[in-house]
Amino acid sequence: MHKYLYILLLLILHFTVKGQTFNGSGGAIAGSSTTQTCYNATVTGVGIINGTKGLAQLCLNITHPNTDELEIVLTAPDGTIVPLTVQNGGSGNNYTNTCFTATAATSIKFGTSPFTGSFLPEGYLGAVNNGQNANGIWKLCIHDRRTASNAGTLNNWGITFNNTPAPLPPSFPACTSTLPAGSSCANATPVCDFNGVCGNTNTNTVQDWTGSGLGTCFGLQNNSFIKFIASATTVSFSIWVPTSSGSFENGGIQMLFFSGTCNSGAVTSHGCYPHIFAYNNAAIPLVTNVSATGLTIGNTYYLMIDGFNNANCTFRIAANTGINILSVTPSNPTICNGQSVNLTASGANGIYAWSPSVNLSTTSGTTVTVNPTSNQTYTVTSSSVGGCPITKNVTVNVTPVITPTTGFSYAPNTVCANGSNPTLSTITGFTTGGTYSATPSGLSINTTTGAINVAASTAGNYTITYSVAASGCNPAAI
Repeated sequence: MHKYLYILLLLILHFTVKGQTFNGSGGAIAGSSTTQTCYNATVTGVGIINGTKGLAQLCLNITHPNTDELEIVLTAPDGTIVPLTVQNGGSGNNYTNTCFTATAATSIKFGTSPFTGSFLPEGYLGAVNNGQNANGIWKLCIHDRRTASNAGTLNNWGITFNNTPAPLPPSFPACTSTLPAGSSCANATPVCDFNGVCGNTNTNTVQDWTGSGLGTCFGLQNNSFIKFIASATTVSFSIWVPTSSGSFENGGIQMLFFSGTCNSGAVTSHGCYPHIFAYNNAAIPLVTNVSATGLTIGNTYYLMIDGFNNANCTFRIAANTGINILSVTPSNPTICNGQSVNLTASGANGIYAWSPSVNLSTTSGTTVTVNPTSNQTYTVTSSSVGGCPITKNVTVNVTPVITPTTGFSYAPNTVCANGSNPTLSTITGFTTGGTYSATPSGLSINTTTGAINVAASTAGNYTITYSVAASGCNPAAI
């Protein structure tokens, strides 16, 4: 008996620590291809993946003379796509024992080929841990963008599932402010609050100046500019591109973070992203993580946004770390009517103003108490480095309390059958939210009309029972 328990313990420990790894096929990577080449891995015996059990790591080995020509993405069985590495490494060679995890300290964007070790991917590895069934075909898809003679080889790759999966990415934010398309560097829109900035690349204007170097990372197509004040030496953002006039592989946007003087001299790059993918499927979000590094707190920096291959796209931006972060917890509270909840702000400069004053304990301070009688949205306002104002909304959802009703009035009191067309009676004095039953059988109850309509198939006296479960805002069952 002890022997079997020991074996079972070893199996549990093996899955918890090492997980399940599935290796994919390798093969040639064509130089200067016009489309992706995908290599399959078949996953079995894993089942549903989520925040408890899911994908934790992807490792690969690639031989290639210029890694900055390669775009590599992972595609899950349900169609979710995770950008792993997109045109990184300059003229360096190879990916050697390269692993992508959500716990790595360095983004692949700022690594050096042959990229040995663990790196954060450009997308969110945990995007696939969305409740899908992991069993099926997983694809590692590679696209060589340039130089036909620079062919390469995917030597091997594999994915690992365990009980410490990569977390889900940020949710697609509501659009809180819209950027003007085609703004110049000199007229760049200042952005204080990046929680839900949206815009588009629907212009045909290329804006540049002599010696700028704006086109060093990618060719300029239809660029526009925004600016922000750094609150940290490194900032990161999540980017969504829901629509694009180009295909998945040949559409999307490109971005450059830089500092310098508009219309005069060379700029200094703080992060270049030559291709940010648009959604391949409108129903499946695709989110990319971008960063700017080497910043000075309090200084102004620019973000240039351009359409990849001149694509007309829509995009949305949310701040992750290092810039103008204002949060409220709980983020989406629900209370019973008559109850209250504490809302606590964090981030920005630590000084907060709250509105409106409806059922609000105070209009200033870190924590306020609210007890609205119906759904109510509250706004907290603060500012960041340089006095940049930012706001955050939180909606308190109010659930009504269901009070069971034990007394009913009947009109008429007796329900009689009338051949195939029974007489209808309406019961008043009931409360919605519970369930009704009748004894003996033969009485149908319809509560969809706002009143209880009953119809008897046979003449007689019936007892109607109403009950409500004890859960949430409901009192004890009756």
